Amino acid sequence: MTEQTRRGRWWPWAVVALLVLMGTMMAVLIKVAVDDPTHVVEPDYYQKAMRWDDTAALRDASARLGWQVRLDFREVPGELLAGAGHPPPNTLVVAILTDSTGAALAGLNVHLRAFFSARADRVYEADLPEVAGGYGAAFRLGPPGIWDFELSARRDSTTFVWSGTRELGAVRE
Repeated sequence: MTEQTRRGRWWPWAVVALLVLMGTMMAVLIKVAVDDPTHVVEPDYYQKAMRWDDTAALRDASARLGWQVRLDFREVPGELLAGAGHPPPNTLVVAILTDSTGAALAGLNVHLRAFFSARADRVYEADLPEVAGGYGAAFRLGPPGIWDFELSARRDSTTFVWSGTRELGAVRE
């Protein structure tokens, strides 16, 4: 075998090695993309898009009501911790709803959804019963950062929706 022939034998192996390397890189990228905890698919998004006009009308009607929402984050009272699972809730979220004159609103059915912006696949939601100073429920919130909140309140035939973001600092443990 000549020197020229021996030198030319490694080219097929180089092509195979490059194909294996490319396949491995693609597999790693697919795994990273699929396992990304920040990636969220909105459930029933098509139906949500089809009802966009209704959603916009509800948002406009809510703005016309003039109701205001303020979220207050408090220590969880002991009676709520007694029946809690493990890990227990660490934050009592209280929604204070007022009308256009600043008077507190009572007799509402309030529902709250909360999620950490960087982990939107974990949604915490609850119906908020009346508590001292508003409507509240205990949640296990964490980590600190930007949180999104979506609130809906109903009384008779009136529906009010609100959404907002809050930056939560160190979460109580």
